[in-house]
Amino acid sequence: MEDTAGWLTEEQLIAETGVRPFTLDRRRREGLVPWNRQFLGFEVGSRTVYPPIAVAMVRRVQELQREFKGVDRWRWALWLEGYPVDIAKWHNDRLIRLKERAEAFAKGNIRTVLVEATGKGRLRGEPHQPIFSRVRQWQARQAILEWSVTIGVGAAVPPASVYTPGSPAAKAIGKATSAAQPPDPSLEIEKMSFSRLHKI
Repeated sequence: MEDTAGWLTEEQLIAETGVRPFTLDRRRREGLVPWNRQFLGFEVGSRTVYPPIAVAMVRRVQELQREFKGVDRWRWALWLEGYPVDIAKWHNDRLIRLKERAEAFAKGNIRTVLVEATGKGRLRGEPHQPIFSRVRQWQARQAILEWSVTIGVGAAVPPASVYTPGSPAAKAIGKATSAAQPPDPSLEIEKMSFSRLHKI
């Protein structure tokens, strides 16, 4: 068990930073503030405690909130600045969720899912916004999703490779990325299934 001597109680951390209890609880669940449980004894229980670095991290997150929005962006900013953020666990959790979603799509009526995902609905805040904002035709959007989902679930060869000249995927990806040439084949992007990325 980690030595928590000298760590701050929740009340002390709140007093030091002015963070609200609800916000602190959310930041803890988001992995932006390190914490642990401190055993107080039998019939007493335990309490949540925070290492001294948590004071600086809470304050930094408060600053980042005024600069830009997005929990993931705050997480990366903290990690790049050297704060103890478990970025590996975050990557692992995301890959597992993406793998599960891709497999669910593949098992279900993927055509219906793709049609719904490629519609003209609201894009703001959606993960595919940066790509779909440049690709308006639903056929092109569908080609991108079919290509990416097939790779994600680990199919041997996508139905329409970006390395096949004139294929729907090649045209759509080229338009979405504004690239004149397909990606470098040595990158093996069409082999980057979620299972493989998870192992990496």
